[in-house]
Amino acid sequence: MGFSEFMEQAEQERVLKRRLAERGVVDRSTGAAWSLWMVTGWVGGHRYYLRRRGWLMTIWFLVGFVGLTATFEPGSQLGSILLGCWFATVLVWWGVDAAFIGKWTGSFQSEYSEAERKLLVEDAAKELTVPFLRAAQRHGGKLTVTQASMATGLGLEEAELCLVEMSRSGHVDIENTDDGSLLFCFGDLPEFDTEEALREAHLEGQALAMEGMQEALEHQAEEAHKEERRSETRAATKTGVAAGIAMVAARALMGTLDDGDDE
Repeated sequence: MGFSEFMEQAEQERVLKRRLAERGVVDRSTGAAWSLWMVTGWVGGHRYYLRRRGWLMTIWFLVGFVGLTATFEPGSQLGSILLGCWFATVLVWWGVDAAFIGKWTGSFQSEYSEAERKLLVEDAAKELTVPFLRAAQRHGGKLTVTQASMATGLGLEEAELCLVEMSRSGHVDIENTDDGSLLFCFGDLPEFDTEEALREAHLEGQALAMEGMQEALEHQAEEAHKEERRSETRAATKTGVAAGIAMVAARALMGTLDDGDDE
């Protein structure tokens, strides 16, 4: 994976997280939860992170500690006993929460994965609206999951999820066939025109061909530019070598002339 592809993927993940955060869906790290539990667990720091009413532990800690230390004088036997009992409840609560951290973080991650899947399905349904409509038009306004899969290239499960998502907008109705499969009925669609479809397919084919030719020309131009740069590099290298040889020869000749003058 190149640097540009890595940056593009990172940007897509950032945008996805922002869109999910706008819906109130966030991810939670197990490592971060455990770190908070170990450092600030006695006041509910991990609970705030995991949205589990951390204020309960905070209030219990502050009220218990401040109340007991303010009520009883230092060295009071009753105060020491109550303070020890209070501290024991804090430790027990802290330890019990440790047994639930994995479950709580797993719940967050499952919710996040499900929300991410739904968001991707929504995006796919929006992008494939026209292909679905064209496929339904060819089949008399009704579409099965298999037909939708063949028309869009999606898997059966992905195609069904997209159609169900479209049905939530009220533009697609769902019926059950005799064999128990789902049949998605679209609204009033114009009658399918075979000649018009052929013309559109021909135009799309020409557009794809032109796009392929343009890509081929761009590739050839890029290769020609690379070859030109390689040629310039080779020429510069040859020139540099020739200049070096000439300099060495000139120095050798000057050295010979100097030796002759000394004699």
